[in-house]
Amino acid sequence: MGSPEGMLKLLAVDDEEDITHLVKLYFSRKGYDVIVANTASEAIRALEENPDVDVVLLDIMLPDGNGVELLEHIRLYLPNAAIIMATGVNDLETVVRAMQNGADDYVVKPFRLGTLEEKIESAIHKRSMESLREGLSAEEAVKVLEDIRERSAILTFSFDDVDELNRFTDAIKDRKDVEIIDIRIGDRYEVSVKKGA
Repeated sequence: MGSPEGMLKLLAVDDEEDITHLVKLYFSRKGYDVIVANTASEAIRALEENPDVDVVLLDIMLPDGNGVELLEHIRLYLPNAAIIMATGVNDLETVVRAMQNGADDYVVKPFRLGTLEEKIESAIHKRSMESLREGLSAEEAVKVLEDIRERSAILTFSFDDVDELNRFTDAIKDRKDVEIIDIRIGDRYEVSVKKGA
């Protein structure tokens, strides 16, 4: 069930329907495919139906569960997704626990959606850089993509010269399961791609 080409899929989990509605409105206009859930059980169902989620906004307080405990479950489903926790209170102990359990960042309510967007972009970039593959040939980079078994992954490849970068992008340009999400040129030649299911 993947997102339309070029769209990142965001799951917004919050018990306040006004918040999930506004998150969906804002991020849909920014080009995201947004799914909303207002309980932990709805979030689990949404994950089962959408195994290719790229980003999760997860409220710590849910009516039928704790967001930090749900985070552990989500991490099993989505090892490479960017996960941002939302909390109504600046409870440092809970935030630290969430970060130790795999959250990438957090926001304290009330928060600005522009700030949330920046945190999401930063987390996605950081996750793609963690999976940086350097100095590969175009053929080796394509092989790495073939060997990825995860349902959804964001990877960054670094090439020694622009010719290898061009060969790689030419090799993947017609693939429906791979989307180019960023290219860096100049002092380095990098391409970040998302491989879907």
